Amino acid sequence: MFLYLGAERVYGPDDDFNPSQMEGGRVIHIDLAKWCDRMIIAPLSANTLSRLVRGEGSDLLTTTFLALANKPVVAYPAMNYNMLEHPFTAENLKKLGTLPNLFVHPPSEGTLACGDSGKGKLPPVNSIIDLAPYLPIKRPTVKRPMQTMRKTQTILITTGATVSPLDPVRYLNNPSSGLTGYYLAREFLSRGERVIVIAGVHSSDKLDYLNSLGMSPSECKVERVRTTSEMSQAVFRYFDQCDLYISAAAIADIEFDISKEKLKKGKSGEQGTLLYRVAEDILQEALRRRRGSQKIVGFAAESEVTPDVLQEKLQRKPVDLLVANQVDNGLLSPVGQMKGFCVESGHYYFVQSKSTVIDEKTFSKVCLAKYLADILTKSME
Repeated sequence: MFLYLGAERVYGPDDDFNPSQMEGGRVIHIDLAKWCDRMIIAPLSANTLSRLVRGEGSDLLTTTFLALANKPVVAYPAMNYNMLEHPFTAENLKKLGTLPNLFVHPPSEGTLACGDSGKGKLPPVNSIIDLAPYLPIKRPTVKRPMQTMRKTQTILITTGATVSPLDPVRYLNNPSSGLTGYYLAREFLSRGERVIVIAGVHSSDKLDYLNSLGMSPSECKVERVRTTSEMSQAVFRYFDQCDLYISAAAIADIEFDISKEKLKKGKSGEQGTLLYRVAEDILQEALRRRRGSQKIVGFAAESEVTPDVLQEKLQRKPVDLLVANQVDNGLLSPVGQMKGFCVESGHYYFVQSKSTVIDEKTFSKVCLAKYLADILTKSME
């Protein structure tokens, strides 16, 4: 089945001892341990957990595990909740977690394979595929000269859209998915940084993967907010803690006096006009509050990206780096095609002081996250 789904090769548990697999004197578990970048064990059963902790080499999985040296391992325990909560299992998980190159992902809760409900469920496969290559792995401590030591940075990211309520049933919104913030958070986590994400309530469900990691709030935290006011309150709860603030959210910049009842036709103001006011500018307030060592990155989602637009943005909000891209909700397009919103790629302009475009690239949001993490991590060293 796995070959049918596209796997290059599939091995069975006894293939390590199968003469037909040993052409040229090759030893499969040594070959696999040298070949892989990271080992994912999903699901990790109570039996396999016990054998790993005892240091057994009784099948291909356990022998490969022993041969990995310090390569990263991510383990996903999954079993009946009574088995999971057994004192011996708890002891084994604790012992496994002491390995400096291993991350134990906490089991999910829900309906288990046996029909019981509780903790012990394997996380969604999409979550494993999405996050396993990026999960931070503790490394053995290496003593370095003091001048080369670098502290862990705290990255504060806003992402997705905030909403502007009109009445109990309506609100003004935009189609921002929050994927940019998710990929940024994932990338910085993989580099061992602390990450705090403030996301719009309708942002991608992928952000919930981060909260499922079981990491402490001081390592990774995702908060959902609805309005611009709620996002502002959340941002400035954490702003003083952060070394880098990335304002990637599509924040609603207008607000309405919210009607307590559903607005009726012809009763929404003079000649049907909706009155609004300018909402708080969170990025501008962050610039006003920032300490000298803090870095701030702004995003500019525009229907048209021109030198004049970029210059005006930077004059009002002198961020360390401005990332601009063209967006379109597709409603006015003859083909209904979105740009920037709810898509996996875009065309980006990277601008610093005096509106100088230092780079211009078309690439995926995953590549955007890596590109930004590379240059921003370097700037904080």
